[in-house]
Amino acid sequence: MGQWAMYGLILLGAISMIRQIPYRIWYYTHMLMGPIFIISVYHTFFSDVPFSLTSVTGITLLMVSAIGIVSWVYKIIFKKRNFCAYTVSDIKPIDNAVEVTLEAESKTIDYQVGQFAYLDFNLDKVSHFHPFTITSHPSEQQLSFIIRNLGKHTQALQTQLAVGQKVTVDGGYGQLMRKKKASKPQVWLAGGIGITPFISWIKATATPEQEVHLFFVGRGKFYRLMVQKVTEIIGTKNIQLHIQDSEQERLSADGISEKLSLPLSMYQVFGCGPTPMLSSLKKQLVSKGLKPSHWHNENFVMR
Repeated sequence: MGQWAMYGLILLGAISMIRQIPYRIWYYTHMLMGPIFIISVYHTFFSDVPFSLTSVTGITLLMVSAIGIVSWVYKIIFKKRNFCAYTVSDIKPIDNAVEVTLEAESKTIDYQVGQFAYLDFNLDKVSHFHPFTITSHPSEQQLSFIIRNLGKHTQALQTQLAVGQKVTVDGGYGQLMRKKKASKPQVWLAGGIGITPFISWIKATATPEQEVHLFFVGRGKFYRLMVQKVTEIIGTKNIQLHIQDSEQERLSADGISEKLSLPLSMYQVFGCGPTPMLSSLKKQLVSKGLKPSHWHNENFVMR
């Protein structure tokens, strides 16, 4: 039994590494890890083992096993207590995306600007939570998201979502805002739908203590519409917006540096967008003098 459990964990781990497997299938294989892990723990402690449970190895194994089981039980049983019920109150199309506004039925989630939440739109009988960045400000009464058509689930939202739809929300999550230092000059890098956390940041920023440069990269109609939206939100705030149509030219460290008034080493850089874009820019900026510790990003990746 223990051997089969080990094979099961190896197989499920391998499945998790295959990104071509859709989320709706991966989700169920991931949920199997808990029971298989418990079987492995049972086999370990109720079989002959070459060490004493009071030894360093035994105690370490006990601690790791306990943490794993408690975490799984919390996820399955107690985590649902933190879920909040919302209702779709407004839907606005933005080319191949929609801006969705939610209104709480009672309890609201606790979140900071720039964080994301897991949403289950309850479009079928099976629970499907997907992460989306929150674009509203915590002081606002409603919760808002901009959801772009990037896969089967988000494609379904474009056509099936309606005002009055019940939504289960779990959040907020994400560490990007906690690394933000208002007293330091900043560079914000946004790629495509990666602009969403910065929309929330802009709403939260009254008058920046130091200069803030927002570089927004994208292409197509969605990008142009989002540029208009971001420009309106910035208004008269002291945030310098630099737009870069990727169909004409890619954003580079040189292009960023020439827009800055201070040495690159003095800036804190925050990025959200496609992983290849952020990886390339980080490498370029560090080679130009950015301190590695001054780079902060959240990868925009979803199975």
